[in-house]
Amino acid sequence: MGALDEELNIPKDAMLVLPGRTAAYCSIVCGGNGIDIDMACSIRQDSEPRCLIIGRQASFADIRIDHGSISRRHAAIYYKKTAGSGGSSATHYSLILQDLGGKHGTHVKGIKLEKRSIVEVNNGDEIVFGNMSEQVFLVQIPPDFTISAPSLHHGDKTATQAKVTITREEGDENMGGFSARTPKTSKIAQEAGVGLSGRAKREAEIAAMMESLEDTPMYEKYVSADFEEEQESALKSSSPAFNRKAPGGTSIDPTLSVSRELQLPVTKSAIVPAISSGSKPSQITAVALDLSGSRMVIGTTDTNLRFHDFNGMDTSFRPFKQVEVEEGHHIVDVCYSNTGDRILVGTGSAQPKVLDRDGSQIIQFIKGDVYVTDQSKTTGHTATVTGVAWHPLERDLVLTCSIDGSARIWNLNGKTQFKKLVCDKVYRAKNARGQRVGVTAVIFHPGGRELALATSCGSIQIWNTTRVGNRPDRVVYDAHGTARPIHKLIYNVDGTLLASRSMDDDTVKVWDAKRLNKSCEPILVCPGLSSLSESANVAFSPKGNFVCAGTSVEPARKGHDSKESSKLKFFAVPTGRSKAVSGIPVLEINVAQGASATRVVWHPKLNQIFVGCSNGSTRIFFDPDLSTKGALLSTARSVRKADGLSELLASRTPLGSMGDIITPHALPMFRDEHKRKREQDRQDPVKSRRPEPPAAGIKTGGQTSVSVNFQQYVAKGTIKTKNIAGRDPREELFKYTEGKSYTSAAYDGEETKILTEKTVEQEEEEMKSQK
Repeated sequence: MGALDEELNIPKDAMLVLPGRTAAYCSIVCGGNGIDIDMACSIRQDSEPRCLIIGRQASFADIRIDHGSISRRHAAIYYKKTAGSGGSSATHYSLILQDLGGKHGTHVKGIKLEKRSIVEVNNGDEIVFGNMSEQVFLVQIPPDFTISAPSLHHGDKTATQAKVTITREEGDENMGGFSARTPKTSKIAQEAGVGLSGRAKREAEIAAMMESLEDTPMYEKYVSADFEEEQESALKSSSPAFNRKAPGGTSIDPTLSVSRELQLPVTKSAIVPAISSGSKPSQITAVALDLSGSRMVIGTTDTNLRFHDFNGMDTSFRPFKQVEVEEGHHIVDVCYSNTGDRILVGTGSAQPKVLDRDGSQIIQFIKGDVYVTDQSKTTGHTATVTGVAWHPLERDLVLTCSIDGSARIWNLNGKTQFKKLVCDKVYRAKNARGQRVGVTAVIFHPGGRELALATSCGSIQIWNTTRVGNRPDRVVYDAHGTARPIHKLIYNVDGTLLASRSMDDDTVKVWDAKRLNKSCEPILVCPGLSSLSESANVAFSPKGNFVCAGTSVEPARKGHDSKESSKLKFFAVPTGRSKAVSGIPVLEINVAQGASATRVVWHPKLNQIFVGCSNGSTRIFFDPDLSTKGALLSTARSVRKADGLSELLASRTPLGSMGDIITPHALPMFRDEHKRKREQDRQDPVKSRRPEPPAAGIKTGGQTSVSVNFQQYVAKGTIKTKNIAGRDPREELFKYTEGKSYTSAAYDGEETKILTEKTVEQEEEEMKSQK
């Protein structure tokens, strides 16, 4: 019994079944899936295991994690009994995590455990096994994790179980360095021999000692006091809220209490894993969701756009489609249309694209003339696109900006050249000296009547969308300092506030959009937001009372793991028209260990926060009570269990002999609208290039056969309106010869005219004789 537990040095008092416990057990949650720490989750139920083994080996691991950094037997988790405080009759149990000596170790709350060490985990602790920073296990412990001590009845007597204390002694070889001592054993023997002497006293003592052996001893593995102090100090240093206690004496999670008090949807999280297309995952540069929140697209630096559907995904969060937008150009910005049927994609090139809901290209924008300095005279961008936006009300108007110094409005039903869209309006950005500057970000006002753009010189400019002028309506220069570029802009839900972010001063500033001018001051300054990526942005809450932004961490050196985690910081937006206030984060939560937060989207309808990371993963924060749909739909579906027979057949199948079966009529080229269009093109003689059919009977116009002879050509050129059907062709031709002569005047009359007197030969002989 428990041979594997003995091999792994699992303590003998470890357990998975708690006597008298009827309520829920503890659990660890990853990606919305909870794993209960009980006997039902073990695959070794026949051998009565004392722990759950986490590892990569399918035959022994109760919680299997198939990852290269996970050892075959990586860690173990179990319960351990602890004595009640103050003489209480209740028995307390602790949740213990034991490292089994894996190569890449185990991290608890960001601290790597020593090999084969044992640590107690508390509610809300984050556990990372190996190097899987994208999959974080969250510990959940019920608040009342105590059990009343049951009494054991034997006949008419009540027997209490004596506790055996295990201490380590040197030179004790019989118990492997451990000796069992029962403190009450010697006392019982002495009491039994009172009043006796000699052999009778000895027999009484032996009888009392034999009776005490019927009590089941409880063994505890020896742990040095130094080790316990080190573990406690490490846990205290990792979290400032380690000493916070609930009234009952149990630890509470400060993030959970603060988020519920502020109504922030961050109590739960799910992770969309990265998809590696090369040696390492690509950084996420764009995240966008449609207005209903059912579809999500993620853009990365590997030029691919991943499509996710929450209505069809499970906890694996796999995309249903991946599209390469433009070869050689990474994704810069993505946005959905206000109807959700189209997607505007800005890449590293100068030509944005419009895709349909499934990723097929609808139209591409034209590129302007790079040799024209006046951007208003060109039909498109001439340099890299830095931002895109869709009009909030008009379904066919979009907005783009570029480092060429222009922001352009495009009408998708407008004029095209060579099947590429031509821009409709051009806004030229200039600095305080009137010089052209690059536009780094652009956004429509929620009402659609204005647009805001940020420049590389650090200015924020507000333009009217109904007209095109040489100067903006409102502008503030050096918003984040002298010559510090602004990288992202965003309006709140009603358009009264405008937030800007710059990676040069590591701050986010909130402005009163209606009172923006050259001398205005921000109403809120959010410091401490370090950024290493130009795609890092800021997001408003659905009600506009909070702003949140992610931070960056320094990339780890080669061969080393970064222990620092990026954070998502929340700031409260002040009400009223006060002066600049330096904000203090009301809440900070960890996003990913060793990876920067590069993109943040707070969806107003779902009330969920999507954070893209530099390691290619996306973390979704939500709350079951405050959020709706979205990630809640996907986390409710479990991953389909793999069939062993199917995996075996797939592994033995030759490469290329078995692929995906696709219904032919489900492909875009076989859709109904394409079929109707092909039928219409076939009816058009110009598009189908159909030859004109031969005419029946006598016909002057048109083509009578494949080739045209001389008579038909003459008839077509001279006779255009007359119909000569049924007439004699000779009589009709003689009408044109009456009174006309087609012979030379030399043949008129009977007089003979001599044209010459000598022949050519005679003239040549005469010329030779004269010489």
